[in-house]
Amino acid sequence: MDISPKHRILLLAVSVAILGLALFWWCRVEEQDPNRPLVELLEARGYQVESQQLYLVGSFPEQSIAQVLTGVDLEEAVAASLEGGFPSRIDAVGEVTLLLCALGNGDVITLFLLDGEAELCFIQPLDGGALKAIDPEVAP
Repeated sequence: MDISPKHRILLLAVSVAILGLALFWWCRVEEQDPNRPLVELLEARGYQVESQQLYLVGSFPEQSIAQVLTGVDLEEAVAASLEGGFPSRIDAVGEVTLLLCALGNGDVITLFLLDGEAELCFIQPLDGGALKAIDPEVAP
């Protein structure tokens, strides 16, 4: 089956238009990702993560991080978080959101948001050792 030059050009133009729309749509979806600012925050600190790696544990209205954080030494968590450059106001009350992010080496980034802003962040090692700061020098 032969295609005339006119039809070839038309098919090529339609194909280019479809690819252009697909690229535009993909960029818009990427921009609208609610986790994008958090991914960028972690990437700025040397951690290569994708939005899908962030697991929402839960949101806790009118709570403080100190009320929500259990099973971890608060002083150790605050020290690691401050070392990583996070505000770490654990007694401030607001909408607390807890997210976890598994790293390739098995460690877990624990990230608390307070009213949508990163407030407390540290790494829980797989081996159960001391909590670590988010540090670009040692990012996997």
